[in-house]
Amino acid sequence: MVKRKSLDVSTSRLVCTVSNGSLAEISLKDRSLKSKTQITTEGDDVGRMILDVSPSGDYVAVSHGDGQLSLLDGSTKAIIRSWKLAGGVWNIEQHPECMVVSCMYGGWAMLDRILEPFYCERKPGDALLYGATICDQGFAYITFKDSTLTMKQIS
Repeated sequence: MVKRKSLDVSTSRLVCTVSNGSLAEISLKDRSLKSKTQITTEGDDVGRMILDVSPSGDYVAVSHGDGQLSLLDGSTKAIIRSWKLAGGVWNIEQHPECMVVSCMYGGWAMLDRILEPFYCERKPGDALLYGATICDQGFAYITFKDSTLTMKQIS
């Protein structure tokens, strides 16, 4: 696994910088306040990873190596909500009606607009989930181990 030394995600108001490693560090800087807040995870080889920043900078979605997904307030940096999912989330795809979250070892889940999981499937994690998406034909996901693309309808 290749670890990035740092990742910068910027919006008009919020700048996020991540350094990953055994001591993962996330720095959030609010340009309007000229302030910087640091969030640190100690003793976690996977650490935390910023997955998504809203265009307005109002929230930041952060994944933890233990399968926890947290939504932070972009201004106060306080955790708004936190969920325990089937595995560490490494990708979030935004849609008008939901968020699709991919967990490499834990399958995928859909969170509704009030950010409650309403649909999930863990089995794709057995073959190392690469990604999941909503598409014109319904729903699709692809796995590493068997290089399989699965299409399905979700009601």
